Formats: sequence, structure tokens, C-alpha cells
Amino acid sequence: AKPTTAARKSLTPKPIRSDTQNPLRDALIDATAEVMSKTGFTGATISRIARKSDITSGSIYNFYADKESLMNDSVSELMRTTQRQNLDSKKVASSLHKPNFGLTDSFDFGLIPDRRTWLRFRQECIIATRHHKKTHKEMKKVITELNESMTQSFPHLSPAVVNLVSMGEQAIGYGYSSLFGYTNLFDKCDFDAIMVQVAKQNSL
Repeated sequence: AKPTTAARKSLTPKPIRSDTQNPLRDALIDATAEVMSKTGFTGATISRIARKSDITSGSIYNFYADKESLMNDSVSELMRTTQRQNLDSKKVASSLHKPNFGLTDSFDFGLIPDRRTWLRFRQECIIATRHHKKTHKEMKKVITELNESMTQSFPHLSPAVVNLVSMGEQAIGYGYSSLFGYTNLFDKCDFDAIMVQVAKQNSL
């Protein structure tokens, strides 16, 4: 890929926070993400989540049957937030005829310190899908919703191309989530040069 010469732009996306319009549910989802990002699924007990959210354990069970249900709701809502932001980036890039089709933004978003909790939480959820089929189902459901939204937003793209872009983004995103904790070189990588070529090859 040919290196890009443009300086990396400053991005200020909204923080990854639950916005269900239910304060109690939002507090539980945000607390779950923060606790799980530090302790993993096994260590994220209901009592720890309760302390973090300043909500009693009994109140949590009024909303969720168990910890898995709370995790599934959390990953669904927070994934939707990130996917909407990524789709908005594509819409803006397309309207401005940017050669990267907005694909670079998801990498730039990942470099923002506020995203660290989300990236670690997402990684824990990916690990959990090996043993929790419902978690895998919820994550797959959100991706399907994104594909449908992208198809509606870009009707000139064939479903095959939309699926290909989605699969590529998910694969790269999983790799990013797995590696970001082990290197400080991501901010030196020219993701834009790669994404420009991806967009070009798929006529985006």
C-alpha cells in the first residue's frame, strides 16, 4: 500500500456509553463493561458490578436473570454504539468522496484513551463466546443489523460487498482488540494507506 502523506486527523467521537434512556440499565451496562475489562468474565461478579454501579445486587436481579444476561445486554448495546459511529464515518466519507470510505476512522477511534475500557470488554466478550452461545448470538445479531443499515445507506453496493466489508472490519477489529494491550506502535501504523487500497479494490 502506498503511504499516505496527510496527517492523522484529530477525532472526537462520543464516548462509548450505554444510552438506553433507562438510567438504571445504563448504569449497570457501563459498570459491567468497566468491571469486566479489568477482571474478565469470571472475575466480574454481580457484587462487584453492584458496587461499581452503586446499585444493590437485588436490584440487578430485578433486571437480569444472571450475569450472562447482563453481559449479553451490555455487549449488544455498546456494540451498537460503536457500529453506529463507524457507519456514520462511512456516510461522511462517502459524501466527501474520501478514498478510504471512512474505514480508517475505526482504527483512529481505537487509539483514543477513552476506548480502552471498551476494547478490553469486547475482548472478554469474544473470549466468552467460546462457552456462552447466547453471547455469540447477540454479537452476531448486532453485526447483522449493521449490514442491513449499511445496505440501506449505500444501495449501490451489492450485498456481497457489504458482507465482505463487514467481515473484514470484524476480523481486523478482533485482531486489534487482541493486540492493542501488547504494543504501543499502533499510533505509528499507516492504517489509512491500507484502507484506501481496501476501498479501491472493492469500488467503495
